[in-house]
Amino acid sequence: MSIFPGIRWTLGVLALTSLALVVSASDAVAQEQAPGEALFVMASVDNDRPYFGQQVAYIFRIFRRSDLPLPSGQVRYEPPGFAGFWNSEVSERREYVETVGGKEYTVVELRALLFPNSAGTVEIGPAGLTSPLGTLNSEPVVLDVRQLPEGAPPGFTGAVGRFEIAIELKTGEIEINEPLQAMVIVSGEGNFDALPDPVWPEFDNWRLIEALSDADSQVVEGRLTGVRVYDVALAPEKDGRLTIPSIVYQYFAPGLDRYASAATDPIIVSVVDTGGPSTAPADADIGEEDRSGQEPRPIMTSPSSMSRAGGELTDLPVYWAAWLMPALFIVGAVLWRRRQNALETARTESRQRNALANARNTLSRAADGGDVPTAVAADALLSYLSDRLGENMTGLTSDGVGLRMQSASVPHNLADRAVNLISRGEEARFAPGEEYGVGTSSNVERTIQILNDLDEAIEV
Repeated sequence: MSIFPGIRWTLGVLALTSLALVVSASDAVAQEQAPGEALFVMASVDNDRPYFGQQVAYIFRIFRRSDLPLPSGQVRYEPPGFAGFWNSEVSERREYVETVGGKEYTVVELRALLFPNSAGTVEIGPAGLTSPLGTLNSEPVVLDVRQLPEGAPPGFTGAVGRFEIAIELKTGEIEINEPLQAMVIVSGEGNFDALPDPVWPEFDNWRLIEALSDADSQVVEGRLTGVRVYDVALAPEKDGRLTIPSIVYQYFAPGLDRYASAATDPIIVSVVDTGGPSTAPADADIGEEDRSGQEPRPIMTSPSSMSRAGGELTDLPVYWAAWLMPALFIVGAVLWRRRQNALETARTESRQRNALANARNTLSRAADGGDVPTAVAADALLSYLSDRLGENMTGLTSDGVGLRMQSASVPHNLADRAVNLISRGEEARFAPGEEYGVGTSSNVERTIQILNDLDEAIEV
């Protein structure tokens, strides 16, 4: 589904029968053509007056007359440079039928999700589509990017979008000499790869040890959504019922045209005394107004010596525990992070082990329903390569997929066979009217043979 900037399709199209609608291959550049032509392109954005940092969808559309065949050959999309924007490199592809000027067109729509990183007038240059008919260039698209309004609240650090914040604790009760491990989670819509961190509050009676954060994004209904997780450790500085204060995340909400905030609820944690001397008197939580009517406390006599009865302070285990506490907190956070990394490594290894079986199951399920189109075979092959090599192959050019296979010790002839299958799958997606079925058992077996050969050749 995803198409990244710079991706090349090999698009299968039929032989042209109407000479009156031919765009000559000798034309150096054919500009964005009027509706009625056999093939034309258009470029636009879903919002030409976004705020600084607000998501903008750049839309490039390829119109092909449904009733007119076109000559076969390679078609390459050349996206613009997107200067002045942070490019999410997460894009969408759609295909549908639309009537333009009384004619029916098959439309391939490519959306690139962008975030402007400068205010003022910004121009997105032409995008190009090269085909056997020549080169079609879209018109430039001009945007008026607005600065964020004045009156930003304290704690606002530049987040633009729509966000929620939550905190999850590993335990509800801890000892005074152990860290409290927690996850602070920011989720919602926005540019999570460049999202600013929360402004941490004053943690009274706690010491904050912040660890690394991880972010993940995906497109949901045309919006870039995601989550950023912060692994933190909180070191209690006393025993008793301690409060973790509310964590507030300030952001600008373009949909509301104003600043907004999300916040966690305060949490009370019980910190158990491990036997050392208390760091606060037993009635330390009694306010002055509650002491009216109590007898004045006698003034304690100053001791004649500052030495501690029963031995030196350094003889107490709690003294050395206090020195070791910061190191213990850091070690605990590192161990937690290592556990998360180990789980992710295990998931990757599981996908690598099951890559071949999953791809073969995909082909078998499709075959049970009838013909297995080349597009399904190509998808199964790309999914296999993604799982086996541990990286997303969808969206790479054919050359990029081939180079990645060769770097994993796949022979050139085998890599060429796999790339050819993927290319024909892309052709079938763009020109669904053509026959690209591999419904016979021999063709299904040929696809599976490529997968088997790759599985023996790939070194990871």
